[in-house]
Amino acid sequence: MSKSTFHVHVGLDGSEGPEWFRKVSAEIENLGFKGVFLADSLASRGEPLIPLTGFALYSSRLRVGTCVYILPLRNPLLVAKQVSNIHRLSGGRFVLGVGVGWRRWEFDAVGVDYARRGGRTDEMLEILRLAWRGDPVGFEGEHFRFDAVDVGAGVEGAPPPIWIGGNSPSAIRRAARYGDAWIPTDFTPQEYEANIPRLRDELNRLGKDPSSVEVCSHLALILDNDKSRAQALAAKVASDFGEKPEEFEEYALVGDPPRVAERIAEYTALGVGHHVLSTFLTESKDTLLETLRLFSAQVMKSV
Repeated sequence: MSKSTFHVHVGLDGSEGPEWFRKVSAEIENLGFKGVFLADSLASRGEPLIPLTGFALYSSRLRVGTCVYILPLRNPLLVAKQVSNIHRLSGGRFVLGVGVGWRRWEFDAVGVDYARRGGRTDEMLEILRLAWRGDPVGFEGEHFRFDAVDVGAGVEGAPPPIWIGGNSPSAIRRAARYGDAWIPTDFTPQEYEANIPRLRDELNRLGKDPSSVEVCSHLALILDNDKSRAQALAAKVASDFGEKPEEFEEYALVGDPPRVAERIAEYTALGVGHHVLSTFLTESKDTLLETLRLFSAQVMKSV
């Protein structure tokens, strides 16, 4: 029995229709994965919340979430409404993974101050929590000020969990203060070993249960029954990123099923409870399910 849960970060090209969502949602769910996550970029083909609604409606158990949503590019009241709607349509299966962003041009394009995005994000997280209670919400902060208004964003039952993305000390502090989970990207086991205690210390400082914030991973998956083929593909991806293959493999899950299972076990032993497997670097829509089938059959059940 696995001690971790596994989710899939899917890449979309904008051509997906209802039949594709129906087929892929059903298969990912039946293979034992717990969720589907989408990334966010102003340059991507779609707004992630919209296709995630497709995954939600064509599945019955899958969590659907963002990994991560660039929160400070948006208005908090509109986000609260959108998220409450998809959370309701999914039957309470939505996960809001958020980050502060790192592409300055996106902020310039929408007229948001890049240098102040961290403080803006923190206030937005406070506003979201308030809006989901269902009462009229007003706010007086440095970045947002508005009188009490009912925006119809109330959530019945538990609100969507918030996963805080980011690898920096400020992201760790944000996760401790506002998050239900922390999800850095491309962290090595050694980086988790160094930073999980910092998260626990910050929770202690805030007077919270040190185990109240879950720890997640977001790692590239390059899996093949032939280890040499997986390593050759990893070397190409590393080159595209301007890295050496050995640098890429320090954090990516690369190799045949036994090797990938061994790597995942390293992360799990450090306290990583959820693994979001990023397949979009190498997988087309034709090969995505083939890799997930291999992972389900030969990796998932062994870790």
